[in-house]
Amino acid sequence: MKTIAFLIRILGYLGSTALSLWIGLFPLLLVLHYTLITSSNKLLSILLLPITSLTAWILGFFIFTVIHSRFVVHTWLPSIKPGTYPHKSKLTILMALRLAADGISKYWSKTLEWIPYLAPLFLYPWLLRQYGAKIGKNVYIATDTRIDAPLTEIDENTFVGNRAVIANHGNLGRNAFFGKVKIGKNCTIGYLSLIPPDVTMEDNVVVGVYTAVKMKSILPANSVWVGIPARRLEKKQDDEDND
Repeated sequence: MKTIAFLIRILGYLGSTALSLWIGLFPLLLVLHYTLITSSNKLLSILLLPITSLTAWILGFFIFTVIHSRFVVHTWLPSIKPGTYPHKSKLTILMALRLAADGISKYWSKTLEWIPYLAPLFLYPWLLRQYGAKIGKNVYIATDTRIDAPLTEIDENTFVGNRAVIANHGNLGRNAFFGKVKIGKNCTIGYLSLIPPDVTMEDNVVVGVYTAVKMKSILPANSVWVGIPARRLEKKQDDEDND
């Protein structure tokens, strides 16, 4: 990729992101302008300000996320394909931007986590879908997680705990590599756990707290994994007899 084309992509992405942010904030600015300047009943407008500003803030989240994910990212940044790439290549830098593209929407949704279940059950899974992740129904994702959206698939009824990391990328010497992560149904990923690239978790798998799964692992259905590196907990004979 030529340097001029690379710079055009970077500047175009940053400028379009800033414009999208202003558009997303416009409903809140409109509410504040009406409340403080043009309202004929300022007392009532001020009393209603917590509700109207919260509504405008949530609306702005959806407006920004849709514009940014569907137009800005697709216009200026390349799609991510699994593989190994030179660490400092222009393509790798653009793909790194692609991985980080959901950051504004993520922290926007995080400001709403004081409302029970709204962010982890609805807003965060929804925004990850907009940025390329495949997320099933009834998936709970804590807003403190770090999830690379483009190459991640999470099936229904799965729980991802606080500060867990689901990574599509990593470093190998002077190279960067990208790989898919597939998580099945009814899985649990514990607090501060790591799921690296090229990992498949089948259905009903539990990854315990503080657990680091090895790259290129396949975790079979109905298994429990703990530790660094992750090791499988074997059932006791008495437990197997009772199954």
